[in-house]
Amino acid sequence: MVNGKSIAQWCRENQVVYSQFFYWKAKLFGSQTSPELTFTEIPQEPESPA
Repeated sequence: MVNGKSIAQWCRENQVVYSQFFYWKAKLFGSQTSPELTFTEIPQEPESPA
């Protein structure tokens, strides 16, 4: 979201090509993702017998 709007909506309102938005976002901010978009696998440890 950009200022409470979807990226597509913001692009339409600002005459920005959708793919160019992501090109410049990556160029300016690198390939960092937001914390809510990252995935970390946490391996389960086997249960110990009681």
